[in-house]
Amino acid sequence: MPKCRTCDGGYSEGGDGYDGECPSCADKSYEDELKEGLTDLGKLAVDHGMDVHEADFDNDNETMPDTLAYLQTVEGNLNEAEATLYQEWKARCQTAPKP
Repeated sequence: MPKCRTCDGGYSEGGDGYDGECPSCADKSYEDELKEGLTDLGKLAVDHGMDVHEADFDNDNETMPDTLAYLQTVEGNLNEAEATLYQEWKARCQTAPKP
């Protein structure tokens, strides 16, 4: 039985793991890799519970409104710096030309 290089736990050969990791650690590593590609706003949303697959990656017209809408639901939980970032992005989106 192989051992996970991250948590040192055993996992089944040929399971859903990846690159020497058990399935659980492989899923976390994958989400961490996805998070690296997010915009600052996307990272903020994920840090406050938004699914990494739904957050904004590139100021996309499809994901940006969803990310802003999600952050609006957790706005009361944002610290001062996070709230400032959210408000800046919100203002940018409100003044951006519509396609």
